[in-house]
Amino acid sequence: MAILYRAHRYAHALQTPLEGWCLTDDYEAACRYGYYVAKVEIDLDALDLKEVPGYDHNTNTTPADSLAFRQAQGVDVVCYGDETDTGMWHYTWRLASERAVNACRVISIKERE
Repeated sequence: MAILYRAHRYAHALQTPLEGWCLTDDYEAACRYGYYVAKVEIDLDALDLKEVPGYDHNTNTTPADSLAFRQAQGVDVVCYGDETDTGMWHYTWRLASERAVNACRVISIKERE
């Protein structure tokens, strides 16, 4: 099992995993995305993962921002290098299937430190 993090400005938005959720193993990077941080447990070994192109400085996006792109990969989780809005690099696991969503369990939601 992996422990990953996701942040949001509203705690209630972290209660239920959704397709498209971005997760990182870097707690400090997660804190840059919101005031509340969810600690998430997920069995990545049981899911199909695919490395995809990451953050593009020219467009300020990643290909995985697109639902159509995620669906076209045919996997449960797409993985890539990403950056916060302040340029802090971190690795991202992005949920891309219902199977991945069901594999996530939110352990706790806390205010960031």
